[in-house]
Amino acid sequence: MYKKAGNTRFHEELVELIYGSLLEHGKWQQFLDHLNGSMRHGKTTFMYHDAVVRKGYFSLAAGYTDEEITDYNRYYNLINPWMAKAAVRPVGKGVTSDYMFDAQQLRKTEFYNDYLRKIGLEGGAGITIFRDKGRSFVLTSLMSARDHEASADLAKLLTELSPHIARAFSYYRKGTKASDEANSQCTLLDLAGTGLILIDEDAQLKTLNKTAEQFIDQRCGLRITPTNRIVFEKTRLQEMLKDLCQRQSRGSVYRAETSNTMKSYDITMVRMQTDKMREFLAGPSVAILIKLRSAAAEFINEFALSPGELRVARAIIGGMSVSEIALERGISRETVRTQLKSIFSKLGISSQLELVRLFQPK
Repeated sequence: MYKKAGNTRFHEELVELIYGSLLEHGKWQQFLDHLNGSMRHGKTTFMYHDAVVRKGYFSLAAGYTDEEITDYNRYYNLINPWMAKAAVRPVGKGVTSDYMFDAQQLRKTEFYNDYLRKIGLEGGAGITIFRDKGRSFVLTSLMSARDHEASADLAKLLTELSPHIARAFSYYRKGTKASDEANSQCTLLDLAGTGLILIDEDAQLKTLNKTAEQFIDQRCGLRITPTNRIVFEKTRLQEMLKDLCQRQSRGSVYRAETSNTMKSYDITMVRMQTDKMREFLAGPSVAILIKLRSAAAEFINEFALSPGELRVARAIIGGMSVSEIALERGISRETVRTQLKSIFSKLGISSQLELVRLFQPK
């Protein structure tokens, strides 16, 4: 049960932690812990929900176990009956869970019986701090006992805290944009001859360097749409990009190859590393690195090698053994050796060493 309604000092401590978060990222966790500590068996979280795709997840949380957070993020966010109203309720106004969804109807849902009851929760209060493109950024606290008075007091406190949280969120989000560009310059733009494209969770272009512009002009396999989105021509690469842009992505780095009639390119897509609160507020950022394949691989194209022979030649030049090539491609070593003999014949050489030396920088 909520214990500190009307406690002026408690309110001031929470406000101090909110503004302290602008200097120390860890303060957000302290804020949640302090707010959650006002309840006997409470669980509090900053959560995100996208009304368009009807998905959401917990970001920072207090009182929840890792298993409870994982269960919500994997499945129960999809059936949370409170979220429909969270997508349309007034921003900045704390409300009780009963306002969001009828308590009697809630008890009949899978969400209540298989999730809330399992972790000892009944209801509480929450507030939408801000909403952007159908995405709601929410602070919510749930309690073990369904106490209307306590929930109402908590909703009132959240309303009082809302302007401070919104102000901190706004400042924090503006700061992340500059940080993204600074990080990308420090870690990626130093890579000579590498194109860099940085995008947000909607695949909207944030920045790109001159090398990337040149590669796009050369039709390297991706384009910028009139709405400023990055789109790959190959479906497989586009699916990789889509996954990395999701807030609950399955991966962090994807590598692939794309080509046109003249040149081949190595593509690396990287989910930028950041803290939880930063990603919660600003969304994930993805860096796309584009590098022209070596002159060796381009020169080999002139000798009428088959696609299989071309892959073997590139692998040998890249330092792989016959066994490694066979294992990676799922073929026998004899097949690789047969392709190598054909490569040697077409290039007028007789060994792997000659193949490597032929394309070493002079």
